[in-house]
Amino acid sequence: MKKKTKIYLADLVHNFLGGGSYMFPLNIGFIASYAKKAFGDEAEITLFKYPDMLVKRLKEAPPDILGLSSYTWNTHLNSQVSRLMKSLNPAAMVVYGGPNVNHTDGGYRDFFSKNPCVDFYVINEGEVGFSNLLSRYFESGQDLRAMKGAGPVDGCVFFDGAPVAGARLPRMQSLDEIPSPYLSGILDEFFKFDLIPIVETNRGCPYACTYCAQGIGSQYKVKFFDIERVLSELDYIAGHVNNTNLLCFADANFGIAQRDIRIAEHIRNLQQTKGYPRRCTINWIKTRQSIELAKIMGQSTYLVSSLQSLDPIVLKNIKRHNIDYSHFKEIVDQTNEMGGVSGTEIILALPGETKESHLNSLRKLFDWDVSYIICYNCLLIDGSELTLPEQRGEYKLRTRFRLVDSAFGHYDSISSFECEEGIRSTSAMSEDEILFFRPVHWLIQFFWNYRCYFELLKFMNGHGINPVDFIVALINNAASAPASVKGIFQDFGREAVEEWFESPEALCKYYEIPENFAKLESGEVGKMNGKYTWRVILECKNDFDRFVKDTASGMLPDHSEAIADIVLYASNALLDFSQNFNFTAKQLKFSHDVIAWKESKYKSGLSKKECAYSFVFPDEKKGALEVLLNQYKHSNKNVTMRKMTEHMRITDIYYDVSPV
Repeated sequence: MKKKTKIYLADLVHNFLGGGSYMFPLNIGFIASYAKKAFGDEAEITLFKYPDMLVKRLKEAPPDILGLSSYTWNTHLNSQVSRLMKSLNPAAMVVYGGPNVNHTDGGYRDFFSKNPCVDFYVINEGEVGFSNLLSRYFESGQDLRAMKGAGPVDGCVFFDGAPVAGARLPRMQSLDEIPSPYLSGILDEFFKFDLIPIVETNRGCPYACTYCAQGIGSQYKVKFFDIERVLSELDYIAGHVNNTNLLCFADANFGIAQRDIRIAEHIRNLQQTKGYPRRCTINWIKTRQSIELAKIMGQSTYLVSSLQSLDPIVLKNIKRHNIDYSHFKEIVDQTNEMGGVSGTEIILALPGETKESHLNSLRKLFDWDVSYIICYNCLLIDGSELTLPEQRGEYKLRTRFRLVDSAFGHYDSISSFECEEGIRSTSAMSEDEILFFRPVHWLIQFFWNYRCYFELLKFMNGHGINPVDFIVALINNAASAPASVKGIFQDFGREAVEEWFESPEALCKYYEIPENFAKLESGEVGKMNGKYTWRVILECKNDFDRFVKDTASGMLPDHSEAIADIVLYASNALLDFSQNFNFTAKQLKFSHDVIAWKESKYKSGLSKKECAYSFVFPDEKKGALEVLLNQYKHSNKNVTMRKMTEHMRITDIYYDVSPV
């Protein structure tokens, strides 16, 4: 009997700290499904998500072929695993796929010089390219030298003294040529883990933004999976999921087609009948239809319409055309009116951005009442146009490297630390100006996105003080804060500088020191915005409340009583996390009718009126929290909380409040 070719495909993430915001390996599921269809019993394909399991299997039974998906969060890990693979079986074929490479001659040279253990790179859509590679593998008698000697492989690149690139493959005309990895059962084993199911209903992106890896080679008509297949996959997931209440969409622009209404209605039906999904992560198209879709899906999703910048010079530099701002404002207003969450993304330090232009963009977003503002530092991602030498030189991009959150670990004989390359200065913005925004962005997430002082920021804005200016004033006033709060700001400022390294090698060398690694393992070092939000909540919430209240009252002295009531309301609406979770119902009296003001969408004035409110934490929220606490459990409560709040319904950490 002919021996089957043993193939391991891995979409690796770092699970050293335990559960994270990690998705099902749908990408390699597609690759495996297509290869199984093409080659049947010739190949035995096994999928992996976690490095400890892969390393163990590599040592027990090395494969003939190892395929690894390549992203910024697993670059170093893949390199270490590839090296191990070649040490165990030098004749094995190591293949990479994914967006994490620049598709130029120089980009390929750089990649293969840094990754000498990689034999082939599959470019763009991987199903056909990988199958072409397998055909060459079998035709060449499973001999790597013979494979390369036979010339280019369409859809693939290899190095043989110079990069040898095959023809770029045309887009798949029918995505349904790929059997469903869910419906075929290929992904069944991953339901036992704390992984988030991810579905893809379409492929392609019509835009060409220079900071995004989808911006190169993806400007084609969007292709769709059959609608009945998509609905069946959603049913299958809802019937098998056990350890999460989350769902993610891989589409670059969900809502681009009329049929997406049917998908949204199907999800709503699953929520009502199965209780899943409770939260959906979606990249939305920026059209009026997205409002209808978000209304259908309710509180399970945020309607995020990304802008990245509002400055016309920046948009020109990054080859981006935002939607008409009156149209954007219409989406925001309608979403807010129906009780949804209107969001956008803004990126700091894009080419041409200045301190003042970024401040003005933030101010405008608050004035437009965008209720969820996601602020990013600009990162350089291999595969995006912004990483090219010409772009770096033109805009004088100076970069450094920091650890990707939670992306590190020891796995048997392998140690790995992932880094991301961030812009630290440009021709238009200094490093000090970029650092200025670090705490500003943190407090926008803490106060506004996480709703901890949302009502207060609405009140300040209603009285002529933009939330950004209040946040800047608060930061400037930190020296007069209570000692516990002052210490938080000092730690934040120090860490905002110390998290950056001159090179990936310097980063690895630093964290390989046992005492520094111990800080990673304990969660003492981690994603700063989430960590410091939960440091405040867990360590000094009362002091922070007082500091916020006093700063606001100092800016609006005639409204100090109203501000005190708003802060009291906000503090008590948040679940008490200081010890074990305290779900105890309570009643409190207020001298202003905060609930009526909120119910008017903050359009009425905050009237002075004696009120009594009941604070109750419903069983539905308790159950949702229990699932997330188990999914993201860690010995350090701060790690648990900051991880779970990245994907949960943020309202699930707040009491339901009603008049007595």
